[in-house]
Amino acid sequence: MGPAVPLPEKLLKAVQRALPRWNRRRCATLAGELSTLWWGLRTAVLLDTCSLEEDEAAALGTALQAVQKNVFVAYEPVSGQTLALDNPPTSFHALLTSLSAHSPSSPSPCLTLPSPDHPTNLIPLVGFLLDYPVAYYLSHERGGRNCLGGEELVVTEAELVEPGETRQRLLAFSYPARLAKSISSEATAKALEDKLRARLASGITIHPELRGCRIDVAQRNVTLDQVAL
Repeated sequence: MGPAVPLPEKLLKAVQRALPRWNRRRCATLAGELSTLWWGLRTAVLLDTCSLEEDEAAALGTALQAVQKNVFVAYEPVSGQTLALDNPPTSFHALLTSLSAHSPSSPSPCLTLPSPDHPTNLIPLVGFLLDYPVAYYLSHERGGRNCLGGEELVVTEAELVEPGETRQRLLAFSYPARLAKSISSEATAKALEDKLRARLASGITIHPELRGCRIDVAQRNVTLDQVAL
């Protein structure tokens, strides 16, 4: 699913400067992942379609912060995960030591897990940063490659839709349907939709290419044989 709106040229050039060995197509793919953060529609993006090494993540953070100072890149070496983030809210600093130490002079902090032998500890942090209303992980005793296989899941997906009906996924997440007993799936989807629509309205004032776009949020229940947490 490609971008619904043309890529910001300034963003694409920043990616190309940071990663000169990458071809234009690969840079455009990465810029596409970053575009929703650039427009202010997301607070964080997990860069999972283009794998980066630690030095590449650092170069990307420097290049992005040169053109948009509120954006930085965080790399976690145990899992190899790279996150591009907007500056976190003040209340978040007290929760996360690694991110609270971040300053404008450090465009690419390296996250430190309290228990490196349990990289699943990163899951709720990443879910929180990525705007997932429900962030969870199973206990280490229940872990495994297919710990949710055969279990009913609630899947929520948010998309940016341009006037020609081209769609760009903003985020998608799932959680066990049994958690819906303690939370309202409908209220969760509505709150997410309201948040993204408010960000779109704000983003349009800065990025006119977003005019005419809308936010769609949909939910469905699925049961899969294989599920990767």
